[in-house]
Amino acid sequence: MKKTIFTLILTLFSLIVCSQTEYVTPGGIENGSSGPLSDGITALNGTGTISIKGDIQINGNITIPEGIELNFFRGNKFKIEGNITLTINGSVKAGAYQIFELSNNGTIDDCPSDNIDETLDDGKVRGNLKNKYVIPQWWGVDDTGANYCSKLFQKAIESFPNVKKFVANGTFLLDLTVWLNQDNTFYDFTGAVFIGINSNVQRCGATWNSTDDGGLINIGKNELVTSNTSPYSVSNITLHGGAYQPRHRHDNALGITNAKNIKIINVNINCYVGHRGIAIQHNVSNEGLISRTDHVLIKDVTQQGGRNVINMDFAQDSNFAKNIIISNIIGHDIDGKAPGTGGNIPTEVDENTPREPAFRISSQGGRKISNLSISNVILSYVHGGFYFDGVDGIMSNVQVIGFDQQNGGKEIEKKNSYEFQVTDTRYVPSTSAH
Repeated sequence: MKKTIFTLILTLFSLIVCSQTEYVTPGGIENGSSGPLSDGITALNGTGTISIKGDIQINGNITIPEGIELNFFRGNKFKIEGNITLTINGSVKAGAYQIFELSNNGTIDDCPSDNIDETLDDGKVRGNLKNKYVIPQWWGVDDTGANYCSKLFQKAIESFPNVKKFVANGTFLLDLTVWLNQDNTFYDFTGAVFIGINSNVQRCGATWNSTDDGGLINIGKNELVTSNTSPYSVSNITLHGGAYQPRHRHDNALGITNAKNIKIINVNINCYVGHRGIAIQHNVSNEGLISRTDHVLIKDVTQQGGRNVINMDFAQDSNFAKNIIISNIIGHDIDGKAPGTGGNIPTEVDENTPREPAFRISSQGGRKISNLSISNVILSYVHGGFYFDGVDGIMSNVQVIGFDQQNGGKEIEKKNSYEFQVTDTRYVPSTSAH
């Protein structure tokens, strides 16, 4: 009888041990083969939840298996040393707070001269994360608009390419262009406000007067494309929602560079102290960056202020844009003025440079923009309406109310665009200069 009872107790104890589903760690140091994460994986036999109730310093490469969920309590995070990679093939459970702190090893100066990649020596988070989406706050991105966050935002975008949805809610202050450079990804920015810098900043021993020429947010990769078989740097990207406020006359709100199958939908742009709204062009700071743009949809855009609403500009023979649809656009108070040549004052404009229309679509004398469709556009109180140079396509159902005819503004101007058809338009010049 005693032996039977002992056997039952032993069996019950074995079942309890074997059925452990949670491992709680107060933190510590993980060396890759030993430490709180290694202990948790072993205790759970690769399946279950590791609850993080203290910071964990990660000094060695380690992989979290797909059967493990990492449950982060607020205020606790992984501190990943420079040149160390944490690979997460399981899932993460956390709110909108920091859980990853990626240290800089200091072996590479974080400047644009470092062959584009400014984070080569930083700690990294990678893997086939099982979450349906990720959020930038996990990387310590400030969502209150109080602190610059471009580099951390970029690290968040690049950490888990297998996760095809990226969700940002909050206010984000950008001091560098953020590149949407992951294929097949839906960027849900419905609850986001992106604000550019409003003063010159010192970076890498030089003075910078804007985030970049690409825009606050740019779709593409900031790198040279050397493959002739895959000429596009990114493909199949959707940017949905968001409010964008460039705050320097050299800054665009959004840009597209060398990309295919791109959608920009339902965005609001305040460009009164910015440059352009949406720009499709090569990167003027790096002439080696070719821009081949194909199959683009820009829809449901509202913009106030700025030099242009849409700017497409291709100077090199190797650049082109084709199969572009632009629809449901409202632009108001687009002054067409160029930024000051010195760039010393964020709001400075160049009164001596000719003003531009709200839509500037130019091949600069070539024929590199084809199959362009523009429809359902209302422009009010703009310097000029539309300028086309070397463009094939069609435009219909547009209204330009209050263009600045007294100061040389035109409702529409075409050059080298013999196959561009315009129908259903209404133009009303302004009664006073503006």
